[in-house]
Amino acid sequence: MNRKLLAFALAVIAFAGVVTLAPLWAPLLLATWTAELARPLARRLERFSARPVAAAIVIVLLVIVLVPLSFAVASLVVAAIDAWRQVSARPEVQGSLLALVSDGGGGDTVQLFDPQHLVQVVREHGAVLWGVASTFAGATLGALIAVFVYVISTYAFLAAGEADWAWIVERSPLPPGVMERLRGAFQETGRGIIIGHGLTALAQAIAMGIFLVAIGVPRALVLAEVTFFASFLPTLGTAVVWIPVAIGLALADHLVKGAITAGFGIVVVGSLDNVLRPALARWGKLELPVYLQILSVFGGLAAFGAWGFLLGPLLIRMAKEALDIVADEKLNR
Repeated sequence: MNRKLLAFALAVIAFAGVVTLAPLWAPLLLATWTAELARPLARRLERFSARPVAAAIVIVLLVIVLVPLSFAVASLVVAAIDAWRQVSARPEVQGSLLALVSDGGGGDTVQLFDPQHLVQVVREHGAVLWGVASTFAGATLGALIAVFVYVISTYAFLAAGEADWAWIVERSPLPPGVMERLRGAFQETGRGIIIGHGLTALAQAIAMGIFLVAIGVPRALVLAEVTFFASFLPTLGTAVVWIPVAIGLALADHLVKGAITAGFGIVVVGSLDNVLRPALARWGKLELPVYLQILSVFGGLAAFGAWGFLLGPLLIRMAKEALDIVADEKLNR
C-alpha cells in the first residue's frame, strides 16, 4: 500500500477521533489538570494503604463539585419560576389563561379546550415560555454531562498513573525531551489557573455571595457565580459585578447600601485578590508576562466562548514553550 495514502488515511481517522471528543474538551482538560494536581497526594496516600486511593479522591471531588452545582441548578429553577411569574402576572396573559377555562359570558359553562384562545396564548407568549424552558433544560443537561465526563475522566487518569502519558510519548512524532517540556508547560498552566486563579476566584465569590445575602440583594447566588467567572477577567475582574449592583441599589433609592457595596467590592473583594493571588502563586504560577495573560484571556473568550478563559492561556503558554524549544534547538546545532 502506498505510504502517503496510508498516512493520509491514518490522519483522517485520528482527526475523526479528535472531532468526536472536541465538544467535551473543557471537562476533559479540567480532568487532566485535576489528575495531575492530585497525583502526588494519591502517591502519598498509597504508602499507607494497599488499595488504590483514586476512587476515594474522586468521591471527595464529586461532593465538592456537586454542592455548588446543586446551588447553580437551584438558582436556574428560581430564575425560571420568576420568569413565569412575570409573564403570568400580565393582565393580557391572565385574561388569555382564564379564557381557556371559561365561556367568556360569565356563565357556569367551562371550556376545557378552546383552540382559538390556545393558539392566541401560544402565539403571544409561547416563545418566551419555551425559551425559558429550553434554556433551563439545556443548561441542566449540559452541566450534568460535563460533571459526569469530568469525574469519570479524573478517575481514569488518576488510576492509570503515568501509563497514559508513556503511551502518548511512544506514539508521538516529537522526541521525548520535547514532549516532557510541553507537558511541563501544560501542567504549569493548570496549576496557575486552578490554584492561583481558581482558589482566589472561589474566595471572592463566597465573600460576595455572603455579603449580597446579608444586605438583601435578590439572586445573590447567581451574582456570586458570576463573580467567580468574572474574577478570571484581567483588569476588570469582579468589578463587573459589584459596580452594577452598587449603581442599581443607588438608582433604587438605597444609597447607603450602594455605597457599602462599592466599599465592600474595593476593600474586601479587592483585598482578597491582592493578598490571596500572590500567596497562592508560589504553588501555581503561570510563566507568562502580565500583558500576555490579559490578551490570552480576552482572546480565548472571543475565540472559544465562555470556556476560553481556560483554553486561551493554555494555547498561548504552549505556543511560548514551542518557540522556546525552537530557539534552544538552534543554539544546540
